[in-house]
Amino acid sequence: MLDPNLIREKPDFVKKEIQKKNSDPVLVDRFLEIDTKRKALVKEIDILRHDRKEISQNIGKMIAEGKNAEDIKAHVREIASEIKEKEK
Repeated sequence: MLDPNLIREKPDFVKKEIQKKNSDPVLVDRFLEIDTKRKALVKEIDILRHDRKEISQNIGKMIAEGKNAEDIKAHVREIASEIKEKEK
């Protein structure tokens, strides 16, 4: 198994070595493409989680003040749904 960091840092080297073993060097490009997409999704999910946490804290404050927070709760559920979908 190859170290993902090696593939990221030295893709040309890995391609040459893969060719020596009669494997398709396009696999390296495909890995890099998927890895980039994964990193972007992880970042999006982290931002959504952060937003959900902040909004949830505000809900607690609103309830303590006797305000209606149903719309905000619905928004939090939407964020949670989006997180689940992106995690798939």
